[in-house]
Amino acid sequence: TLPDNVDDAKELYASSKMSPNDLAAQSTRSMEWLERNGLCVDNIVEGLSTLPEAGRGAFTTRAIRKGQVIAPAPVAHIHRKNLELYYQDETETIDLMGHQLLQNYCYGHEKSSLLLFPYSPVVNLINHKGESPNAYIRWSSSHTFHS
Repeated sequence: TLPDNVDDAKELYASSKMSPNDLAAQSTRSMEWLERNGLCVDNIVEGLSTLPEAGRGAFTTRAIRKGQVIAPAPVAHIHRKNLELYYQDETETIDLMGHQLLQNYCYGHEKSSLLLFPYSPVVNLINHKGESPNAYIRWSSSHTFHS
């Protein structure tokens, strides 16, 4: 399960018995492992939509079957407060003026301080008109991607 917030994630990391070198070793894989367990990241490419109001988006490079993974999307954990933008006026008053654009590309719940930013190539450009979505996010059920 995911930690409830960034502080819980830090506490979980701090309580880990692994050294930074051990953690780094777990994040690298052999070619054999990649051939057995890897996922393609070339199913989609960035491009301009033919719809004038749409702008840029992700477009498939091959047919994608219903239920097939479009692209793997590992996520970086970001504390929601780290994306707040403040303004200090001449009276030294500091006011919240908005949020960094990065927040638009994160997943999260409005009541949670934790945001998830997917950092796989082109995944942030996957979109739809909203009336009939043809793609969805799902958590990996493979133990391989949780280690």
